[in-house]
Amino acid sequence: MSVAVTDPARVAAAAPIRASAASTNTGSGTVTAGEVLDPTNAQLLTTVNIDFTSPTTYTVNGAGSFTYTPGSAIDVNGWRVQVSGAPAVGDRFTIRNNAGATGDNRNAFALADALRAPVLDGGTRSAYAAVERLTADVGLSTRTAQVNRDAEGAIHDSDIAARDAVSGVNLDEEAANMLRYQQAYAAAAQIIAVASEMFDTLLNAVRR
Repeated sequence: MSVAVTDPARVAAAAPIRASAASTNTGSGTVTAGEVLDPTNAQLLTTVNIDFTSPTTYTVNGAGSFTYTPGSAIDVNGWRVQVSGAPAVGDRFTIRNNAGATGDNRNAFALADALRAPVLDGGTRSAYAAVERLTADVGLSTRTAQVNRDAEGAIHDSDIAARDAVSGVNLDEEAANMLRYQQAYAAAAQIIAVASEMFDTLLNAVRR
């Protein structure tokens, strides 16, 4: 896993299209912001005008004559809008490129909704819930490993202490023994020197 985007300005929080009603409209019709159905459509960002030729019919970029049903879907160029209310003759609704949009966070909301949609484990768990569960499992496993490490460390320290109590070396005691052995060696060397001197004296006395 890695981070693909580190600059918040590069996050496409806005939708690629936006719909608006002309300021000259006289009816009570309203239009939704627009929903992308096919982001690969080559005409997705092309400006489209929906003009009402009567309260019950409309054209798309001047073409056709479509029956208007309030709230029904109007699908064009890979997007969908719904017009509601009672548009008047000559009212216009425009769908255009949403480049440079400010204050539009429809994509961000759609992403959040997608993360919370139950799409995993047979449609019973969302990606958000799966990440939470994974995080909890990793945290629990990590904590368990830490506890086991600390317990094994305590057992190891206890075993070392028990071994040292039986066969370990006491440095103070060994230093005292070494000093005592040095003194005994020096005394033995002195005795040998005296005995050698006495033996030489006896030999000299016999020779005379």
